[in-house]
Amino acid sequence: MKKVISVIISILMLAAIFSACGGGSPVPGENTSVSQTPETSAPDAELIHSVPELNFDGAKIRVVTANEEGNGIDIGVQADETESRINEAVYKRDRAVEDILGVRLTVRAYDTLTGSFTAFSDSVRAQSDDFDFAFASTNLVFPFASEGALDDLAGYGYIDLGMPWWDGTVNGDHLIGGSLYAAVGSISVNDLLRTHMILFNANIFEDNRVEFPYAKVEEGSWTIDYFTKLATDLNSDVDGDGVVSNMAADVYGFASYAWCSPYTLWYGCDGSVIGHSDDGWPVVEIDTGKTTAIYEKMYAAIIGSGSNYIYDGALYGELYNSFTQGRAAMTEACMMHLTHWPSFRDMADDYGIVPAPKFDENQKDYISYAEVIEPAVCVPSLVSSKQEMISAVLEVMAYESYRRITPAVFEVSLKERFSRDEPSKKMLDIIAGSRRSCLGSVFIPSYSFTVALPTIIYQRNEAVSSYIEQFREAMIGALDGAMEKFR
Repeated sequence: MKKVISVIISILMLAAIFSACGGGSPVPGENTSVSQTPETSAPDAELIHSVPELNFDGAKIRVVTANEEGNGIDIGVQADETESRINEAVYKRDRAVEDILGVRLTVRAYDTLTGSFTAFSDSVRAQSDDFDFAFASTNLVFPFASEGALDDLAGYGYIDLGMPWWDGTVNGDHLIGGSLYAAVGSISVNDLLRTHMILFNANIFEDNRVEFPYAKVEEGSWTIDYFTKLATDLNSDVDGDGVVSNMAADVYGFASYAWCSPYTLWYGCDGSVIGHSDDGWPVVEIDTGKTTAIYEKMYAAIIGSGSNYIYDGALYGELYNSFTQGRAAMTEACMMHLTHWPSFRDMADDYGIVPAPKFDENQKDYISYAEVIEPAVCVPSLVSSKQEMISAVLEVMAYESYRRITPAVFEVSLKERFSRDEPSKKMLDIIAGSRRSCLGSVFIPSYSFTVALPTIIYQRNEAVSSYIEQFREAMIGALDGAMEKFR
């Protein structure tokens, strides 16, 4: 148990940098079913929302959000802030919602996700009728929902979670007893952008006569074993000191940030610690044999390959610079790195995009890690009397986002502007359509085996079966306690 306690202490000490895409300083450039259709597919012109013609006579819709540096703006773009295609799409989406429903969006924006959530949660707890809905980070929203402060969006008025403008798979992962207290989908610019993938330096692959992995992905043989082989073989001792150890000079086969890559590889190999019971409640489901096998392959990929595994958040930006400056053959990144980091946009070498590798060829699908630190929409129970208006606004806003914002983010920015070759565009479709999330890191972050992975790997722990069994007991107790608050 001492090992587990040691890991938990490390996790708590590093909580400030556990935000995956958020460790550096980029420059901002009545249907209760949950669909499995990815919200990133090309918009279908024949699809339409089911909200009837309504006019709310200029009623204010009060929204709280965060305009955090390095992230996209989800709502409230001003007329003089439409210099990018994405911002322009948000601006036009907002105006369309106002025109269609006869409402006026009034937005209060904070500089950080935590700042906006604090304002929202403090207001709701004080029973102040300040906001009609919020864009709030899911890792903060779901614990808050246990206080009974948020409405259930499954079956909420006109919201139809079965439509492709809502992220069916991730929302399904987030159900609690059949209820959904925060919904993700096209409505948020940042939803899709916080999806993780593998990038490879095309020039380094060509120089080493290594075939690009696109064919492997398409034939289903892009596995973590093959990934590990590449990460090992593509290490290069450039400075001639006999070891690959200098991030400023040597070329690493794989360079990754500790609070990103373990999750990407773990979920990519179908790792899981949380499932759902028959009645829809999150429960601990962790298979010791499968989890041990996944961990061993992850350890080989990250440590055994000799990769550059950075645990210090202060080196986050420097790590990714090593890739964009040609000193890493592969790295792990989220889509937001491509759209919002100038270093990726200005990278001299070409790069390719592929999903996280599978555990083995028997794994049916590729799985892409969708962060739990992403904005979702939630509605305070205080405004339940306005369900018709709020649900209409959310459904029309999600639909108009699907028509306007998704193409601007996915088709125009990611595929056309930031993809360097045609195969990468197909890879992005695979990545976007395979997003998965997990409530374990939301409700039991100090006890979840998944959240502990970066530290366990950093501490060079090769055998983890004993960890798994000790974490299992702590996880069950912590999750049961968290779920009891919802019953």
